This record gives sequence, structure tokens and C-alpha cells, in this order.
Amino acid sequence: MLHLVRGESLINDASGLVAFNYAVAAVVTGYFSLKEAVFDFTFMFLAGAILGLVLGLLITGIRFVLRKQGINDVTFHSLLQVITPFVIYYMTEHLLHASGVIAVVVAGIVQALVQERTETMIPEEQVLTENIWSVVSYVLNGVVFLLLGMNIPSSINETVANPDIGNALAIGYAIAFGVAIIGIRFIWSYFFASYEYRFDKSKSAAKPSLKTTLIVSFTGVRGAVTMAGVLSIPFLVASVESRFRSVP
Repeated sequence: MLHLVRGESLINDASGLVAFNYAVAAVVTGYFSLKEAVFDFTFMFLAGAILGLVLGLLITGIRFVLRKQGINDVTFHSLLQVITPFVIYYMTEHLLHASGVIAVVVAGIVQALVQERTETMIPEEQVLTENIWSVVSYVLNGVVFLLLGMNIPSSINETVANPDIGNALAIGYAIAFGVAIIGIRFIWSYFFASYEYRFDKSKSAAKPSLKTTLIVSFTGVRGAVTMAGVLSIPFLVASVESRFRSVP
């Protein structure tokens, strides 16, 4: 279940950020074409996935060659792992103008699969790398909660000051959105688990249960990516408006 939720979050968050761009652009410009959006989304997704696959294999191959040459410095390989996602993101966004998030996700999955089957990581390197990512994750989570603490008061003040939105209505909106999100996830998780259980020829799928479905529904909703999307709106709006003005 842990692997399922983590894997789902990678693809969901990545595709959600791509779709979020089109939503903001549609609101700012007042123009939306389903055909263009589907085409652009497909291109950004597929191009990002392909480039992530290629770069992931390339970097994995470089690490393998370095080890063959006797370069096994733990700090160097750990540093290479840390900067890899940033390099892949930058190259994907600026070279192909595709989704860098999708590319990083695919590259990470590819690197993990290849490394698991073909490469034996040095114990010191594994410990160091895991500790580095633990510290990075801890710091980023702390920043998210700090930003939440700084933005929630101003958001609540704006809501309270709006004469058209009372406390009951604001709370009702929050509850409605929460119930809708959890409800959609619950229905999807249960029917997908039921389908997999019935039609899985290997019979390895677990029988769907209310407990499992509830756990997947609640643990799959995260706020870090949503918070990043909300905070990016002013920058994204400015970028969309500048592009829109440049179009004759």
C-alpha cells in the first residue's frame, strides 16, 4: 500500500501541475481550447517522459562507467544523485519545453529499477544518500508548513472581510471540497481494486476492503504540491499575460 500511494503521488502530482498551468491560462486569458489543451498536454507528458527515460539511463550509464574506472568516492556519487533531478528538470524545461516534473519522475523510476537489478550500491553511499534526502525532505516540509502559517492568516482575513462570504459559507466550502476529494478517491480506489481483483490472472491482487480503501483515500491527499501551485499563481499569471500580450 505504501508503494502504491507513493507511486500514484508521483504521477498524479506531476500531471496535476501540468494541467494546473492550462487552468490558470484559461482563467487569465478567457480562452480555452480542449483540442489544443489535449495536444499540448500529451506532448508535454510524452516528451517529458521520453527525455526523462533517456537522461535517466544516460546518467545511470555514466555512474556505471565511473565505477568501472575505479571512481567509487561515496561523496561524489551521493552528490551526483542529489543534483541529477535538478539537471534533468532544467534540460527538459528549457530544451524541449516539456514537463520537467514528469521527466524527473520517470528518470527516478528508471534509475531505481536499473540500480536495483544491475548495480550494487556501496553501503556507505546508501546511508549517506538516504540521510541527505531525509534532511532535504525535512527542510522542504518545514518550509511548506512555514509558508502555510504565513499565508493562512491573510487568507482568513480576506474571507472574513468579504461581505458575500460568511463564516458558515466558508466552512461549508472547505468541508464540501474535502468530502468531494476524499469521495472521488474512495470511489476510484474501490472500483480499481475490485477490477484488479476480479481480472488479475496472477491472482496476486488483494481482495478490496473498506479499511484499505479508506486508508488509500485519506493518505493519498497531500498539500505540499497544492501549496506550491497556489504560491506560483502570481508568477504564472504574469508569465501568461506577457505571452498573451506578445501575440499579435
